[in-house]
Amino acid sequence: MFVLLAACDQVVDVSVNSVEPYLVVDAWLTHLAQDQKIRLTTTQPYYDNRFATGVTNAQVVVSDDRGTIFSFQDVGNGDYVYASPDTFGVVGRTYFLDINWNGHRYTAWSEVKRVPPIDSITFTYEEASAFGPAYYYSEFFGTDPVGEGDAYWLKVWKNGLFLNKPSEMYYFFDASFSQGNGDGYPFIFPIRTLANPFEMDINGNFIPYYGLQDTLEVRDGKVTINGSEVLLKADRLEVIVEGKETVGGVRSYPLNGLPYSSWSDGTTTYVVKAADSVYLELHAITPETWQFIYRVNQETNRIGGFGALFATPPANVPTNIVPDDESIRVAGFFAVSNVSARGRRLSPDAIRVQPF
Repeated sequence: MFVLLAACDQVVDVSVNSVEPYLVVDAWLTHLAQDQKIRLTTTQPYYDNRFATGVTNAQVVVSDDRGTIFSFQDVGNGDYVYASPDTFGVVGRTYFLDINWNGHRYTAWSEVKRVPPIDSITFTYEEASAFGPAYYYSEFFGTDPVGEGDAYWLKVWKNGLFLNKPSEMYYFFDASFSQGNGDGYPFIFPIRTLANPFEMDINGNFIPYYGLQDTLEVRDGKVTINGSEVLLKADRLEVIVEGKETVGGVRSYPLNGLPYSSWSDGTTTYVVKAADSVYLELHAITPETWQFIYRVNQETNRIGGFGALFATPPANVPTNIVPDDESIRVAGFFAVSNVSARGRRLSPDAIRVQPF
């Protein structure tokens, strides 16, 4: 018996309801010694891929539970800045956001939590296998303080580039991934190995997490990196795609030393890959902030393929911003986080020797 299977494609135009633009608050302040910025924008239509419109002429103030006032100045394009001469925020204090815009008032609050230090960062070597080339992976070490309820958001930079994909949002509770587990212990595996971004080039070849310095000879304007041919341009490297479908165009790497650069001895041109580096910020956040990040990840880091059939419909992420009129919509979040930071470049003295 033969079964004939047929399929057809049909273009479906989805009608999306229009909604009057409303306020979006991006108010993530930190304990770091740097200027603090709050960004105010408005929502826009679903199919509008322009940058969100900045809100101007708002009054933005942050105060603490002891009455100290921090006025944020409108510097244009929706950015409001407090020029902080020192670290911002004190552990244990509560901070209040107050925004007056378009005839309405928007408020929120957040507490500054304790944060443990990142004690060290090391790298471990993994041999090449059938799945890909040899590589190093990083680990960071620290200990969750005693007392349940410590929530964290780990932000990662590789070679100076902030990892901002939805799959690179790393958040956890205490020394584990769920609340009420692992209190007061050193950060467990795999938490301490979160800062290893899984990347593939446009040819589907695995890009090692971290690698030592290497010098590669250029021949006919091309060099092989991670198994893919790469074309040398004046200011960048471009992965050469041969007979493969691509999404988003050619993968490009700047020749600015992070980590690639090039030089010539007059007869031969070389591409130099510097040793990779990692920089970490461990943000201590409130449980409510953790929940917000969790929901953002749910809405943005969506699986494809067959599993997408069982995914929940997209929905707005809850906000802690409260308008003075409950009929007014608002989106975004206000948080003040304590931060411990540490970075390290891969070098022989940074390599951790595995015990036999």
